[in-house]
Amino acid sequence: MSAAIEIRSRSDIGRERWDAFVDANDEAWLWHRWDLIDALMLWPGYQDASFALVDGQGVLLAVMPLHHVVTRVAGVMPIVRLISLGGPACLVFSGRKKVLSALHDYLLQLIADNYAVSAEAQIAPLTPWLDGSFAPKVNPLVVAGFENTQTETWMVDLD
Repeated sequence: MSAAIEIRSRSDIGRERWDAFVDANDEAWLWHRWDLIDALMLWPGYQDASFALVDGQGVLLAVMPLHHVVTRVAGVMPIVRLISLGGPACLVFSGRKKVLSALHDYLLQLIADNYAVSAEAQIAPLTPWLDGSFAPKVNPLVVAGFENTQTETWMVDLD
């Protein structure tokens, strides 16, 4: 990995390259796919703010599905939030901490630039990489700089 980490918009990456990264990454799931990100933009007030982190040679290191969401209090005063279904999907390698730190710094910049009240990331409990013996034992979003607001999910095997 080159020392420089750059932020690129989802449109700069392109559908084929974005989805190829998602398909090859254990941390990525349905929420990270191009078509679902587009589908969520059909909701009122949702705009795409998804981005990727690349190294100096343009190699994808991580992707972050993200929406810039505006709701209006009393139909007038805008409230801006940044919402991610899925959270970051990062390649597992020795520079992971540096990539997630750059991602966190960029989210803080987006919050400030957009006067957002928050940046929220959600991971579905049925996401495949969160299940099984190799699943992380702590909320993986904490490593990316998010506050832990983890809830509990019970799954019952009906077999």
